[in-house]
Amino acid sequence: MRKVCGKIDRALTVFETAFLATALFAMAGVLFAQVAGSALGKAPAWAGELAMYLMTWTMCVGAGAAARSGRHIAITVVADKLKGRAGAVARAAVRLLCVAFCAGLCAVGADFAMMSRELGQKSVAVGAPLWIVYMAMPVSAAMMAFRFAMPASAVGAAPLKGTLEDAP
Repeated sequence: MRKVCGKIDRALTVFETAFLATALFAMAGVLFAQVAGSALGKAPAWAGELAMYLMTWTMCVGAGAAARSGRHIAITVVADKLKGRAGAVARAAVRLLCVAFCAGLCAVGADFAMMSRELGQKSVAVGAPLWIVYMAMPVSAAMMAFRFAMPASAVGAAPLKGTLEDAP
């Protein structure tokens, strides 16, 4: 199980890193084209919309990367004050709450995206199917749920400050 989780974690890390670098580079290029076009009196109508969609995906994939490195929001006020086994149990409970929240967000986001797909919604300027933009939420929620669910030893880092494995 740990080998499989480790491989999934490495694949997600490669995807996140490559996607974030590519999306940020593309966003900078699109916004440059918009500014240059504005200066010349011919700004592309699609540039602002495309940059917004790239930003949406960048924020969502970035949230998954933050969960990987332990920088994502987690409610650990009580868990951090507890020592030993009680603290480890509290941190495990926080992990479970984070997984449950992310799973719910994934389900709701997928429903919303599929509803948009069924309705055939498209963006105004780009003409792209909006369900692709809306899939950012369930995809990132699934990535975060995976990261919160895995024990630190399986992926090499703890999304929260400790686990039951850390308890004496």
